[in-house]
Amino acid sequence: MLLNFSMKTMVIISLFLLVSGTAYPQQSQSEKIKSQDFEDFKVDGYLHEMGLKCRWREIKSSVAPLVKTQDNQYDSHGTAFFISSDGYFVTTAHGLEDCRRGHDSKAEYTKQLSCADLPHGVKYQAFFNGKPHNFSIISHNTTVAMNHSGSASQHLASPDVVIGKMDLEPGEQTKPLKLSAPSGQLDLKSQAEWVPIYPAQKVFILGYPGRGIDVHTSSQRQGLKVISSYITHEDSQHRGYYIGSREDVGGQYLSNLRRYNQSDIDLGIRIVGGASGGPALDENCNVVGMTVAGNTDRENATLLSSEKILYMFFSRSSKGNEVTDIAVEPNSAVWYLKAGENKGSDLTVSSVK
Repeated sequence: MLLNFSMKTMVIISLFLLVSGTAYPQQSQSEKIKSQDFEDFKVDGYLHEMGLKCRWREIKSSVAPLVKTQDNQYDSHGTAFFISSDGYFVTTAHGLEDCRRGHDSKAEYTKQLSCADLPHGVKYQAFFNGKPHNFSIISHNTTVAMNHSGSASQHLASPDVVIGKMDLEPGEQTKPLKLSAPSGQLDLKSQAEWVPIYPAQKVFILGYPGRGIDVHTSSQRQGLKVISSYITHEDSQHRGYYIGSREDVGGQYLSNLRRYNQSDIDLGIRIVGGASGGPALDENCNVVGMTVAGNTDRENATLLSSEKILYMFFSRSSKGNEVTDIAVEPNSAVWYLKAGENKGSDLTVSSVK
């Protein structure tokens, strides 16, 4: 009886203190920052165990979900990664299909397209720092017409990539990831020729899989994920890469991996909707490529190479005056965004020093 009374009394006291705000005081801003720092530190440890030499806080500032809504209701989303500190990003063209469709163009590379306030109540926004941001497509190739169930070779041949720019608030900055500069000319139109890679190259795929964003509270139903896997094949023209499962690569490939002590590595990957457009990083956090397709049944994925992205949209010929910095490795190169419909307003892009 005494025990029951004491327990009831404790519950009543706890409820009183909770209502009065003294039982569980709210965290101060500094306490929240310290708590976040601790969480970031724990994730840094997990990334280190995976073999990725990045800090979680920097990764979070390098990637953002791009959310499509219709009549203020969530419809779908993809992933983008930043290539400059002032909001320039790379993502898939198929993820912004309705934005591109809303602006008909006969030019191979379009002028700037706003993805906000499109017909039929459609709107795209990027979620960054916990808040929605409008953005525009800066350049894209209008020939993209990709069936999402296409083969790896079809995905490689399709220019399924756009360059965009997010509208930043005063004082905001994005953390750029570094693209690898092509060492020579790339033949973007030749037929794909997949060549096995030995040893298989470990990569880390970033993205926002799952149901995406609650557009009313700006909260992420499923946050940024990092998945490790191995590139098993590359295109002979360095336009893209293939992540194959054990079912895909076959016995001969698996046998050859034994020479490199890789016979027991986990091959294959499950790319879930929403992760398209996410970057694939090497262990030093440089962008190897971008996720454009995945087959969850066979656990494989196709990546466009960062070399193809640069070669498609940039050149070493200057035609404009507007300058922004993008992250390119090696950083001695200077690249210029290819022309849009207005030939006199090419975007001049220089690499970050």
